[in-house]
Amino acid sequence: MEELFFLQNEVAPALWKGLLVSCRLIVPSAILGLVIGVFVGVLRVFGNPFVSALANTYVALFRGFPLVVQLFIWYFGLPHVGIYFSPYGASVIAFSLAAGPTTPSMSGGPSFPSRRARCWPPRPSAFQRSR
Repeated sequence: MEELFFLQNEVAPALWKGLLVSCRLIVPSAILGLVIGVFVGVLRVFGNPFVSALANTYVALFRGFPLVVQLFIWYFGLPHVGIYFSPYGASVIAFSLAAGPTTPSMSGGPSFPSRRARCWPPRPSAFQRSR
């Protein structure tokens, strides 16, 4: 009986509080990450070569760093140069910027057609040269 009282009065409220904090972080981070991912994906495919290279650099940079390292940089590193964030703000920014490069690849492949596939008018597959 004492264990049930402990679970009901101690553990359950802490779990609900943790769930609420997680939802407060996940929802804005997912929305911002989706917006960033679509924007970067469009720039990678439809931008000029310089803009495409910048978008590819962003993707390579943020995919290459572990999320915990990004969180440390945003919260502990930037105050050394005079930029301060709250713990919530730093985590939303880090989660959003980390989710941005992975958004286009969640569908299992490139989300946008390649430059060759965007030719107009589209050619029938019988007329395309085999490789």
